[in-house]
Amino acid sequence: MLGARRSVPRLRAIKRQDYSSAGRRFVDIHTHLIPSGDDGVQTIGAAVDFCREASRRGTAILYATPHVNRELPLSPEREARVRAAHAAIAEQLDGEIDYRLGFELFPTEELLTEDPRRYQLDQLEAILVECPLPHQGAPGLATAIALAEHIESASLLPVLAHPERTETVLAEPRIALDLAERGWLLQITATSLLGVHGRDVERTAWRLLDAPTAVVASDGHRSDRPPFLDVAYAAVAAELGHERADALFRGETLLPPPTVEPGSRSA
Repeated sequence: MLGARRSVPRLRAIKRQDYSSAGRRFVDIHTHLIPSGDDGVQTIGAAVDFCREASRRGTAILYATPHVNRELPLSPEREARVRAAHAAIAEQLDGEIDYRLGFELFPTEELLTEDPRRYQLDQLEAILVECPLPHQGAPGLATAIALAEHIESASLLPVLAHPERTETVLAEPRIALDLAERGWLLQITATSLLGVHGRDVERTAWRLLDAPTAVVASDGHRSDRPPFLDVAYAAVAAELGHERADALFRGETLLPPPTVEPGSRSA
Protein backbone atom coordinates (compact mmCIF):
# COMPACT_ATOMS: atom_id res chain seq x y z
CA MET A 1 0.00 0.00 0.00
CA LEU A 2 1.30 3.45 -0.90
CA GLY A 3 -0.39 5.38 1.89
CA ALA A 4 -2.71 5.18 4.85
CA ARG A 5 -6.47 5.31 4.45
CA ARG A 6 -8.01 8.72 4.86
CA SER A 7 -11.62 9.69 5.12
CA VAL A 8 -13.33 9.98 1.74
CA PRO A 9 -13.22 13.65 0.69
CA ARG A 10 -16.38 15.53 -0.12
CA LEU A 11 -16.91 17.79 -3.12
CA ARG A 12 -18.28 20.44 -0.81
CA ALA A 13 -18.97 23.06 -3.46
CA ILE A 14 -21.54 21.00 -5.34
CA LYS A 15 -24.56 22.52 -3.68
CA ARG A 16 -28.07 21.23 -3.19
CA GLN A 17 -29.45 23.28 -6.06
CA ASP A 18 -27.06 21.56 -8.49
CA TYR A 19 -29.25 18.46 -8.48
CA SER A 20 -32.73 19.88 -8.00
CA SER A 21 -33.79 20.05 -11.66
CA ALA A 22 -35.09 16.84 -13.21
CA GLY A 23 -32.87 15.41 -15.94
CA ARG A 24 -29.78 17.46 -14.96
CA ARG A 25 -27.67 14.87 -13.24
CA PHE A 26 -24.04 14.55 -14.16
CA VAL A 27 -20.94 16.39 -12.95
CA ASP A 28 -18.18 16.34 -15.59
CA ILE A 29 -14.93 17.50 -14.00
CA HIS A 30 -12.70 16.96 -17.05
CA THR A 31 -13.24 18.34 -20.55
CA HIS A 32 -11.37 20.45 -23.07
CA LEU A 33 -14.36 22.51 -24.16
CA ILE A 34 -12.55 25.81 -24.36
CA PRO A 35 -10.24 27.23 -27.04
CA SER A 36 -6.93 27.32 -25.19
CA GLY A 37 -4.25 26.28 -27.66
CA ASP A 38 -4.48 22.59 -26.71
CA ASP A 39 -6.09 19.69 -28.59
CA GLY A 40 -9.64 20.49 -27.49
CA VAL A 41 -12.20 22.63 -29.29
CA GLN A 42 -10.79 25.46 -31.35
CA THR A 43 -13.65 27.98 -31.24
CA ILE A 44 -16.06 29.47 -28.75
CA GLY A 45 -18.97 28.42 -30.95
CA ALA A 46 -17.91 24.76 -30.88
CA ALA A 47 -17.58 24.86 -27.09
CA VAL A 48 -21.07 26.35 -26.73
CA ASP A 49 -22.60 23.76 -29.05
CA PHE A 50 -20.99 20.84 -27.21
CA CYS A 51 -21.99 22.24 -23.81
CA ARG A 52 -25.60 22.57 -24.92
CA GLU A 53 -25.67 19.00 -26.20
CA ALA A 54 -24.03 17.75 -23.01
CA SER A 55 -26.75 19.52 -21.04
CA ARG A 56 -29.45 17.88 -23.14
CA ARG A 57 -27.81 14.53 -22.39
CA GLY A 58 -27.84 15.00 -18.63
CA THR A 59 -24.80 17.03 -17.58
CA ALA A 60 -25.52 19.70 -14.99
CA ILE A 61 -21.99 20.90 -14.20
CA LEU A 62 -19.18 20.86 -16.75
CA TYR A 63 -15.57 21.87 -16.22
CA ALA A 64 -13.33 23.09 -19.01
CA THR A 65 -9.84 21.94 -18.01
CA PRO A 66 -7.23 22.95 -20.60
CA HIS A 67 -3.86 21.22 -20.61
CA VAL A 68 -0.95 22.77 -18.74
CA ASN A 69 2.43 21.24 -19.62
CA ARG A 70 5.90 22.21 -20.77
CA GLU A 71 4.69 22.85 -24.32
CA LEU A 72 1.65 24.80 -23.09
CA PRO A 73 2.54 26.52 -19.82
CA LEU A 74 -0.02 28.80 -18.23
CA SER A 75 1.69 32.06 -19.04
CA PRO A 76 -0.08 35.24 -17.95
CA GLU A 77 -1.05 35.89 -21.58
CA ARG A 78 -2.47 32.41 -22.10
CA GLU A 79 -4.32 32.49 -18.78
CA ALA A 80 -5.91 35.82 -19.74
CA ARG A 81 -7.06 34.37 -23.08
CA VAL A 82 -8.46 31.24 -21.42
CA ARG A 83 -10.35 33.20 -18.78
CA ALA A 84 -11.75 35.57 -21.41
CA ALA A 85 -12.91 32.58 -23.49
CA HIS A 86 -14.51 31.02 -20.42
CA ALA A 87 -16.41 34.22 -19.68
CA ALA A 88 -17.60 34.50 -23.29
CA ILE A 89 -18.80 30.89 -23.39
CA ALA A 90 -20.55 31.17 -20.02
CA GLU A 91 -22.30 34.32 -21.23
CA GLN A 92 -23.61 32.56 -24.35
CA LEU A 93 -24.75 29.53 -22.35
CA ASP A 94 -26.67 31.86 -20.01
CA GLY A 95 -27.24 29.23 -17.33
CA GLU A 96 -28.16 26.33 -19.61
CA ILE A 97 -25.33 24.42 -17.92
CA ASP A 98 -23.07 25.33 -15.01
CA TYR A 99 -19.86 25.94 -16.98
CA ARG A 100 -16.77 26.11 -14.80
CA LEU A 101 -13.04 26.45 -15.30
CA GLY A 102 -10.06 24.45 -14.08
CA PHE A 103 -6.82 23.09 -15.53
CA GLU A 104 -5.31 19.67 -16.19
CA LEU A 105 -1.71 19.58 -14.98
CA PHE A 106 0.82 17.32 -16.63
CA PRO A 107 3.24 16.39 -13.83
CA THR A 108 6.56 18.21 -14.13
CA GLU A 109 9.28 19.08 -11.66
CA GLU A 110 8.60 22.78 -12.23
CA LEU A 111 5.08 22.52 -10.85
CA LEU A 112 6.43 21.17 -7.57
CA THR A 113 7.74 24.66 -6.73
CA GLU A 114 4.58 26.58 -7.71
CA ASP A 115 1.59 27.51 -5.60
CA PRO A 116 -0.98 25.02 -6.93
CA ARG A 117 -3.98 27.18 -6.04
CA ARG A 118 -3.92 29.03 -9.37
CA TYR A 119 -4.87 25.73 -11.08
CA GLN A 120 -7.77 24.92 -8.77
CA LEU A 121 -11.06 23.63 -10.15
CA ASP A 122 -13.55 26.47 -9.87
CA GLN A 123 -15.62 26.21 -6.67
CA LEU A 124 -13.86 22.99 -5.63
CA GLU A 125 -10.90 22.52 -3.31
CA ALA A 126 -9.36 20.18 -5.88
CA ILE A 127 -6.87 20.10 -8.77
CA LEU A 128 -6.81 17.77 -11.79
CA VAL A 129 -3.50 15.95 -12.34
CA GLU A 130 -2.88 14.09 -15.58
CA CYS A 131 -1.63 10.51 -15.32
CA PRO A 132 0.84 10.26 -18.21
CA LEU A 133 -0.33 8.36 -21.29
CA PRO A 134 1.91 5.99 -23.29
CA HIS A 135 2.44 8.45 -26.14
CA GLN A 136 3.67 11.14 -23.74
CA GLY A 137 6.81 9.19 -22.89
CA ALA A 138 6.77 9.90 -19.15
CA PRO A 139 8.00 6.89 -17.16
CA GLY A 140 5.86 5.81 -14.25
CA LEU A 141 3.78 7.83 -11.82
CA ALA A 142 6.51 9.14 -9.51
CA THR A 143 6.22 12.79 -10.57
CA ALA A 144 2.41 12.62 -10.66
CA ILE A 145 2.41 11.29 -7.09
CA ALA A 146 4.87 13.99 -6.00
CA LEU A 147 2.65 16.65 -7.58
CA ALA A 148 -0.42 15.18 -5.88
CA GLU A 149 1.38 15.32 -2.55
CA HIS A 150 2.35 18.94 -3.26
CA ILE A 151 -1.31 19.73 -3.96
CA GLU A 152 -2.36 17.93 -0.78
CA SER A 153 0.19 19.95 1.22
CA ALA A 154 -1.73 23.07 0.12
CA SER A 155 -4.90 21.56 1.67
CA LEU A 156 -6.31 20.74 -1.76
CA LEU A 157 -7.53 17.44 -3.13
CA PRO A 158 -5.66 15.72 -5.98
CA VAL A 159 -7.83 14.30 -8.76
CA LEU A 160 -5.89 11.78 -10.85
CA ALA A 161 -7.07 11.95 -14.47
CA HIS A 162 -7.56 8.72 -16.45
CA PRO A 163 -5.31 6.45 -14.34
CA GLU A 164 -6.74 3.46 -16.22
CA ARG A 165 -4.88 4.58 -19.35
CA THR A 166 -1.41 4.92 -17.84
CA GLU A 167 1.04 2.04 -18.32
CA THR A 168 1.93 1.71 -14.63
CA VAL A 169 -1.71 1.17 -13.64
CA LEU A 170 -2.44 -1.06 -16.64
CA ALA A 171 0.37 -3.32 -15.43
CA GLU A 172 -0.81 -3.23 -11.80
CA PRO A 173 -4.24 -1.68 -11.09
CA ARG A 174 -3.66 -2.08 -7.35
CA ILE A 175 -1.32 0.93 -7.52
CA ALA A 176 -4.25 3.24 -8.36
CA LEU A 177 -6.47 1.61 -5.75
CA ASP A 178 -3.77 2.25 -3.15
CA LEU A 179 -3.69 5.92 -4.16
CA ALA A 180 -7.45 6.02 -3.69
CA GLU A 181 -6.85 4.73 -0.16
CA ARG A 182 -5.10 8.04 0.48
CA GLY A 183 -8.36 9.82 -0.32
CA TRP A 184 -7.28 10.98 -3.77
CA LEU A 185 -9.93 10.94 -6.47
CA LEU A 186 -9.57 8.57 -9.41
CA GLN A 187 -11.16 10.15 -12.47
CA ILE A 188 -12.18 7.32 -14.78
CA THR A 189 -12.96 8.29 -18.36
CA ALA A 190 -16.36 7.38 -19.79
CA THR A 191 -14.96 6.15 -23.10
CA SER A 192 -12.56 3.82 -21.26
CA LEU A 193 -15.56 2.06 -19.74
CA LEU A 194 -17.04 1.68 -23.22
CA GLY A 195 -13.95 0.02 -24.68
CA VAL A 196 -12.93 2.91 -26.94
CA HIS A 197 -9.29 2.74 -25.80
CA GLY A 198 -8.91 -1.04 -25.98
CA ARG A 199 -9.83 -4.06 -23.91
CA ASP A 200 -7.01 -3.72 -21.37
CA VAL A 201 -7.99 -0.14 -20.59
CA GLU A 202 -11.66 -1.15 -20.42
CA ARG A 203 -10.98 -3.96 -17.93
CA THR A 204 -8.81 -1.69 -15.80
CA ALA A 205 -11.38 1.11 -15.82
CA TRP A 206 -14.12 -1.21 -14.57
CA ARG A 207 -11.85 -2.53 -11.84
CA LEU A 208 -11.04 0.99 -10.66
CA LEU A 209 -14.75 1.70 -10.19
CA ASP A 210 -14.30 -0.30 -6.97
CA ALA A 211 -12.41 2.65 -5.48
CA PRO A 212 -14.51 4.63 -2.97
CA THR A 213 -13.15 7.86 -4.48
CA ALA A 214 -13.79 7.00 -8.14
CA VAL A 215 -15.60 9.54 -10.28
CA VAL A 216 -16.43 9.31 -14.00
CA ALA A 217 -15.80 12.19 -16.41
CA SER A 218 -15.82 12.51 -20.17
CA ASP A 219 -12.39 14.02 -20.97
CA GLY A 220 -14.31 15.38 -23.95
CA HIS A 221 -12.25 17.17 -26.58
CA ARG A 222 -14.05 17.44 -29.92
CA SER A 223 -16.40 15.52 -32.23
CA ASP A 224 -14.37 12.29 -32.17
CA ARG A 225 -14.07 12.49 -28.37
CA PRO A 226 -17.33 14.15 -27.34
CA PRO A 227 -18.12 15.34 -23.80
CA PHE A 228 -21.11 13.08 -23.15
CA LEU A 229 -21.72 10.81 -20.16
CA ASP A 230 -25.15 9.33 -20.80
CA VAL A 231 -24.09 6.18 -22.65
CA ALA A 232 -21.44 5.27 -20.08
CA TYR A 233 -23.92 5.99 -17.29
CA ALA A 234 -26.39 3.54 -18.83
CA ALA A 235 -23.67 0.88 -19.09
CA VAL A 236 -22.59 1.33 -15.47
CA ALA A 237 -26.19 1.40 -14.22
CA ALA A 238 -26.91 -1.86 -16.09
CA GLU A 239 -23.85 -3.53 -14.58
CA LEU A 240 -23.69 -2.05 -11.08
CA GLY A 241 -27.13 -0.56 -10.52
CA HIS A 242 -28.39 3.02 -10.53
CA GLU A 243 -27.31 3.76 -6.97
CA ARG A 244 -23.65 3.07 -7.73
CA ALA A 245 -23.89 4.78 -11.12
CA ASP A 246 -25.30 7.89 -9.46
CA ALA A 247 -22.41 7.90 -6.99
CA LEU A 248 -19.88 7.74 -9.81
CA PHE A 249 -21.45 10.23 -12.21
CA ARG A 250 -23.03 12.66 -9.72
CA GLY A 251 -20.38 12.58 -7.00
CA GLU A 252 -22.77 11.09 -4.46
CA THR A 253 -20.00 9.05 -2.84
CA LEU A 254 -18.36 12.41 -2.15
CA LEU A 255 -21.44 14.50 -1.43
CA PRO A 256 -24.69 12.87 -0.36
CA PRO A 257 -27.55 13.70 -2.73
CA PRO A 258 -30.17 16.15 -1.49
CA THR A 259 -33.80 15.51 -0.90
CA VAL A 260 -35.66 17.67 -3.39
CA GLU A 261 -39.09 18.85 -2.36
CA PRO A 262 -41.85 18.42 -4.95
CA GLY A 263 -42.26 21.56 -7.02
CA SER A 264 -38.96 23.05 -5.88
CA ARG A 265 -36.78 24.86 -8.38
CA SER A 266 -33.03 25.33 -8.61
CA ALA A 267 -31.53 28.54 -7.35
